[in-house]
Amino acid sequence: MTQTRKKKNKKNSIFIATSLDGYITDKNGGLDWLHSIPNPDNDDMGFVEFNNDIDAACYGTNNIRNLYWI
Repeated sequence: MTQTRKKKNKKNSIFIATSLDGYITDKNGGLDWLHSIPNPDNDDMGFVEFNNDIDAACYGTNNIRNLYWI
């Protein structure tokens, strides 16, 4: 018996913080500028919702260290 699978459309998405000048990190490769932005309500800026809608994620070492404060 052959089963057929419904093909799911795949898409690539990115969720990234950039500075006003379009850069991700400062001149030294750091993200300190990101933590200097006031966020008194601890808003995740849509990060949780984004993660709930993806099947897989690729993170670089520096991103993992900053996400999980390793």
